[in-house]
Amino acid sequence: MAPSPDTHIGGLNKRVQILDALRGIAALQVYLGHLRDFVFVNFSRLSTTNIGLKIFYAATGLGHEAVIIFFALRGYLVGGKAVMQMQNRSWQLERYVLHRLTRLWMVLLPALLATVVFDYLGFRMGGRGYSGEYYSLYFSGPDKFTNHHLITLIGNIFFLQGISVPIFGTNGPMWSLANEFWYYVLFPLAASAFFFRHRPLYSLLASIISVALLVYLPHWLILLGIIWLAGAMSAWAADQDGFIRHFRSWTYRLGALLALCSLVFARIYSNAYFEIIFGVVVAGCLPALVHLPESKSVVYSRAARGLSEISYTLYLTHFPLFAFLFFTAIAPYRWYPGFKGAMIYLAVAALGLAWAFAIWWCFERNTHRVFRFLASHLRVSKSPQSKAATTPAETS
Repeated sequence: MAPSPDTHIGGLNKRVQILDALRGIAALQVYLGHLRDFVFVNFSRLSTTNIGLKIFYAATGLGHEAVIIFFALRGYLVGGKAVMQMQNRSWQLERYVLHRLTRLWMVLLPALLATVVFDYLGFRMGGRGYSGEYYSLYFSGPDKFTNHHLITLIGNIFFLQGISVPIFGTNGPMWSLANEFWYYVLFPLAASAFFFRHRPLYSLLASIISVALLVYLPHWLILLGIIWLAGAMSAWAADQDGFIRHFRSWTYRLGALLALCSLVFARIYSNAYFEIIFGVVVAGCLPALVHLPESKSVVYSRAARGLSEISYTLYLTHFPLFAFLFFTAIAPYRWYPGFKGAMIYLAVAALGLAWAFAIWWCFERNTHRVFRFLASHLRVSKSPQSKAATTPAETS
């Protein structure tokens, strides 16, 4: 497999096994949670329950928390690296912009095309649900604000979903991509204003654009950006000798684990501020995780790496497929937990994973090749820290 573009910590040219696993598990949480909502009735409708059902519903009910973990991880991996490059003055604006856009569009564009195809076929086959009829059942996907207009498609291509245009079609999970893109824009602008004070005009321009974006962007997007920022600051701290011994201490690790578990169990009080607290705690746990000893298990290592590789594609391509399958054939019927429902759940889960792998094989796995091709033709200079075009630093 090609090196994953974002699974090594800032300043260190190595993969981090635990971050691979965390990234892959977070994507699976979203994926399996959405599929559960399509296949099985809500937990509140069950007349009888047992410990197995409670564990299943709890384990597949943490999709939103998984997205918050993604924000913290992305801040850690992307923002942290940018901070350290700015510190040693090796950060290059044109390289950063090209890399981020290549990384995002290599999956977003095929995902949007797939959404167009699945939604069109679903409409033609008489599927119901494409106008938001079943949003209250699935808690994602199409709602009453969803549309399939060309202007909406263009707005989603340029990360304006939820800001200036609705989310396009059935691809509800795409809301978080707007957050990611604007954090990628805001963070280096704000950081540039600080790290490039020796260039007053550059610093002033970065400050003006930052303030303009803070005024323009929705307040909820800005608030969740605190999580991304916390991840970036955690990555910076994880690379400082003065902090490393604290992150390696069992006191810090145990305290971080207890704080994280208590927040997961307290998710019934979830609101915007709770999400920020949860995300900041996750960001604070990451430095402790990356300093854990690596597992010697080959199975675990390969599973973690494989899930991490396809996590972005899995996240962005599954919902239109699920919507097409269920809107055209089954919805709004859902099963009570049992053998038949379990078989359908497992079969669709396998199909969705195969679909995501196919899209990953065609597109995402070639991200670093496309980036190198564009960089060479646009004459974007190589990173001063990169000794070879295929090192992890080159594809982060």
